[in-house]
Amino acid sequence: MGALDNETKTHSASNPRSTCNGSKRMKVIVIGDGDNNLAELASHEIDIKCNSYFDISYYLAPNPFVNKSRVRQGNNQLVVKEASILDHHYDILIAVGLNAIQLLPKLPSYDKILFWDITDTQDEQEALSENVNFFLSRYFYG
Repeated sequence: MGALDNETKTHSASNPRSTCNGSKRMKVIVIGDGDNNLAELASHEIDIKCNSYFDISYYLAPNPFVNKSRVRQGNNQLVVKEASILDHHYDILIAVGLNAIQLLPKLPSYDKILFWDITDTQDEQEALSENVNFFLSRYFYG
């Protein structure tokens, strides 16, 4: 897999824990199967649509049943090792695909968990966007 084995990528605005109005940013982690980049895409889409509101990161869990050369590397993001995701408490944990959290030996602490079962849909990109939009309607606009 290379340099990104068991790593978390984090991206957010310059002040990682406050919004433009000074309120605390919700800390969100998106966990996905390392076989695909859906967790990365979801975190980027959330960040692009409302980057000053969430302190968002993603983690690609290694899948022992997948050819390791197929795992994609992230781009331009701050890389944090797997152990550090356990050092943080998350307001929301999003699992992209039902098996994503099963690939982790231990989950980080969180207040809410959301399961996005989109890995077996006909159009994963469309299903991902629908879930992101629903998430934003509930936690950003709601």
